[in-house]
Amino acid sequence: MNFLKRAFFSVKAYWRKDLLMFIIFTCAFFLVLTAFLMLDGAKQSAETMKEEYKAVVTAVDYDVRSPDLYDSNLISPETVEAFRAHPLAESVTTFAYSSARSAPNLRPYAVEAQLEEYFAVSFPVQATDNVEAAPDFATKNNYLVEGALFEPGQTGGMLISETVAEQNGLRVGDTVTLPTYYDNLGGQDVEVTVRGIYGIKNPVGYTEDPYFNSENLLYVTPDVGTMLNGENVNYFIASCTVADPERAMEFVSNMQSASLPEGEGLQFSINDSHYRSVRSLIVSVTRIASAMLVAAIVVGCVVLVLLTLISLKSRDFEIGVLLSMGEDKWKICAQLVLESLFPVLLSATAALCMTPLARLCIGEIFGGSLELAGVTPQSALAIYLAAVVLTLAGSAVMGYKVGRYQPKRILAGLE
Repeated sequence: MNFLKRAFFSVKAYWRKDLLMFIIFTCAFFLVLTAFLMLDGAKQSAETMKEEYKAVVTAVDYDVRSPDLYDSNLISPETVEAFRAHPLAESVTTFAYSSARSAPNLRPYAVEAQLEEYFAVSFPVQATDNVEAAPDFATKNNYLVEGALFEPGQTGGMLISETVAEQNGLRVGDTVTLPTYYDNLGGQDVEVTVRGIYGIKNPVGYTEDPYFNSENLLYVTPDVGTMLNGENVNYFIASCTVADPERAMEFVSNMQSASLPEGEGLQFSINDSHYRSVRSLIVSVTRIASAMLVAAIVVGCVVLVLLTLISLKSRDFEIGVLLSMGEDKWKICAQLVLESLFPVLLSATAALCMTPLARLCIGEIFGGSLELAGVTPQSALAIYLAAVVLTLAGSAVMGYKVGRYQPKRILAGLE
């Protein structure tokens, strides 16, 4: 009889064993499927994270030449342009200190006790195109009340506090002139438009010069700061957004070896905490999925070997008769492999049909932190390929035993 027919009739005859094998391997392939979904979800989530959680490299020149705030603007425009020209740089924002004198329609805020000792005649100015990254906004002490923050490339803009706006009767859209504090260095008076008004949660105490009152801080666009500062066109901080957070260190290394004017005084810091925190979850998921995949395959292989050995023990007579009839050993092995392959492939199909359940389980465990898609043709092919490899690996012991079978010894032992 053809070994294919024998395999078919054997499946019918030993259906209880095949049913047990089907149940066991459905569970095993469900784990394999879940592992594939987790690995695919981790890969997609990692790509999404790189787009969403970018790294910010901040450069500060700590080689301060004097304690004066204005003189702390030491990062040159050439360095900022070198940042912008780097292929990894997605955007570059700058931050510079400056000062402005008071004007008839723009007077600093001061309490009566301060005015007894000081003259309220000037404002501290922070020039930046990214107000949200400015110290007080970054710590959430300052917050936008009215209007809008600066947009990229915007010019002639200013943000003032609620207190200063109320004291001077200013509203969003009003135009005022900022008199420069550095006219001896070529600074120029600048006409600016109030783009927004901010509030302060915890103002500093009123014990020093009104210049240092939190309410008197003015935020202006970079072009305004440049005009106020005159000859000093430098910046205090330059922040570069690196599109690929994995390559932030590469960007820093390139800049450190680029012979920038600041030399060793230029210090870099990398802020990729959001990406790293989420990336650690992805790494953990990948490890768990890999462990599940290996465990499912190993356990499945061990179970298949045990079931095969048990099956062979009860079928010694059948194998001995076939060998006595001159049947080739490879055909007997092929028959036994097909008998095992049928329930295993059926289990793989059943596991694929349980994809929604697998996605639900993963979602419950990881709280929807992974981007899960449906089973791709590649994943389905991988599962069926795993079924074939698993069957062949588990049947290796069976092939070894059949190869060593001696029909006379088998039949004599059964008499």
